[in-house]
Amino acid sequence: MLRSLYFRYSYMFDINTNINTNWMILSILIVALALTMIASNIHAKSNETELSSEATIPLSEQINNALSKAKSLISQKDYHAAEVIINQLLTDDFGSQNTSVLVDIYTTAGKLNYKQKKFNNAVVQFEKVIPLITGNDDDSKKQLAAIYHEIAQCYKHLKDIPESIANYQKSLVIQQGREDALAVAIALKNIAMAENKQRNYIRALDHARRSLNILSSISPSTSRYAQVALASGIIYRNIGHYEKSLDYIQQAKHIYEQENDLRHLAEVDNQIGLIYTKLDQLNNAKSFYSQTIALPKDKVKPETRAAAFRELGVIHYYQNDLAKSINMLTTALQLYQSMNSYSKTTRIHFLLGTNYLKQEKAAIATGYFKQSLALAIEYKQAEFQVQSLNYLGKAVLEKDVEKAISFLEQALLLSSEVDDKENILMTYHWLKEAEKIKGNLTKSLLYSEEKYQLSQIIQKEREAFDFTKNQVILASYKLETELDALREDAELSALKLDQQQTQIALMLQSQKITELEIKKKRFSIFLLITTLSVFVILVFYILYRYKNTRAINRELDYLASRDPLTNCYNRRILYQRFNESFEPSKMPIQYSVLLADIDSFKTINDTYGHTSGDKVLQGIAKVLMNNASEADTVARFGGEEFCILLPDSSEKEAEQIAEQMRQGIESSQFESITVTCSFGVASFSVDVECNLTLIERADMALYQSKYQGRNRVTRWESKSMKHD
Repeated sequence: MLRSLYFRYSYMFDINTNINTNWMILSILIVALALTMIASNIHAKSNETELSSEATIPLSEQINNALSKAKSLISQKDYHAAEVIINQLLTDDFGSQNTSVLVDIYTTAGKLNYKQKKFNNAVVQFEKVIPLITGNDDDSKKQLAAIYHEIAQCYKHLKDIPESIANYQKSLVIQQGREDALAVAIALKNIAMAENKQRNYIRALDHARRSLNILSSISPSTSRYAQVALASGIIYRNIGHYEKSLDYIQQAKHIYEQENDLRHLAEVDNQIGLIYTKLDQLNNAKSFYSQTIALPKDKVKPETRAAAFRELGVIHYYQNDLAKSINMLTTALQLYQSMNSYSKTTRIHFLLGTNYLKQEKAAIATGYFKQSLALAIEYKQAEFQVQSLNYLGKAVLEKDVEKAISFLEQALLLSSEVDDKENILMTYHWLKEAEKIKGNLTKSLLYSEEKYQLSQIIQKEREAFDFTKNQVILASYKLETELDALREDAELSALKLDQQQTQIALMLQSQKITELEIKKKRFSIFLLITTLSVFVILVFYILYRYKNTRAINRELDYLASRDPLTNCYNRRILYQRFNESFEPSKMPIQYSVLLADIDSFKTINDTYGHTSGDKVLQGIAKVLMNNASEADTVARFGGEEFCILLPDSSEKEAEQIAEQMRQGIESSQFESITVTCSFGVASFSVDVECNLTLIERADMALYQSKYQGRNRVTRWESKSMKHD
């Protein structure tokens, strides 16, 4: 009975539970439906409110709001979001009835493309603005000048310098019409730097000097003046007028020091370092690059610091401090990589490769040269492609001559396409060496002849460029003289104005005429004496500078003709004298050439160090020069090899001179080191087609001396040389 009651009531409980659950679910569904309807109603009303509010906002205000939003996004560097807004404005053709709105849209679009480095697109947008600015008021002129400036900046980044100059000129003309002196000075500075890139140095200096003249009257000792002074220094550096370059750059440095502008001060120190590097004053250059590095990191642009480390690496390389060089170059590489400036790492990889190659670590060097080549190909840097291929050929030359030739032939093809004569010359040199290693003397001689002909062309181009530079320097003196004359005219005009005012005062005060006349005469005499004194001082100063410049030029000519280590003549003078001796009007009756090579010189360097090796080179050079006459020419031919030209010396006499030199070297000690030399002798004969043949024959004779045991003199003989 109890059991039956249990089942009965439990069944009733289940029924009640199911009924309550169903009612609960139904209630929840009804409430959810009601909430959804309420939310939809609210959303619809809000949309209606927004539509009605948009309908009430004028179209011009909507466009201005969109432009303000786009400009804000550009300033925040959110270029993608800004591009969406600008593209919508351009697509919908908003403001087609309002010129000023279109000007604002196209200008903002141009600036956005410029920030995104889409310079061609930026030019298109900016050029749309030009026909829309038709007003003749000052604001319209200022706006148009700014547009031409923006277009010029775009062409500068596109490396289309003529177009850049043309647009800077248009901006300049407008600013001159506005009589805005500061804007004119800035435009002149921009044109000066563009002309400098075109190597139009006279025009560049003219614009820079005009800019400085304006700035000196309105804002001297300011950062703007410093910028133009720095630009002038760079132009003078490019024409080789280093003294004047330092003068202007030091002016900029003084201003930046006064303003405590460390960012620009670092750039100035780097520029001074470059000048001292050009002057071969490497320790001075190092001190300025070190000043850049010593400045607080957060105050100096990373690219400026990277450049300082890079140039220090180059200096340490030339000073044979290879460990420091690698350390500096590695730091520069890390800085460029941290800035994602991978295009600038091409040179760093190349320089690291040359360091390891100098240490005879060819495998490591090859790796860096391959990285340099890959980066040069990626960033279309033709010069570094050629250099990397040349040094890859040099690095593998001894190990795999065929691969070396493959690299060098690629370098020759590419350098010929871009007309890079200096690199072609290097390629010919290593191809000549490679073919000599293979034993292909005919092809080696062919490359040697190609190298010689190209070196003649390069020499002529350098002479022409030097002549042009001298013309530019003379023109710069003329420009400065003219500007000084203009300043004197301005001072005289001011004096005339003072005289006129004095005359008016005299007319008003007739009782003081006599006294004022006396004062006027005294003043005139003083002015005349002062002017004459200044003129005399100026004449003496110009004479002093002229004599000083001549002395410096003589010293530079001497240094340019000598090998800095041995004080022998360099290859340029060697070939110059060699060619002069074989001119058609001066063909010699007898002429001899000696080639001398230090035996086992690499062993000396490895055993005693490069410093002792340098002492050996210097000592041997002295022995060679002591045994040569004044008419002879002793030149360092390369590495441990010397070439001696013996005009009017017969074959027998040349052989005797070579033997005297050999014995002199053998009997001498250099830094307690005993060394020997092998000599090759070649003399002029009727079968000599060109003077270059004499050097080739002397080289073969030298090779024979090496082959026969070194420390001997071998005379070139047709039969024996061909047989060997």
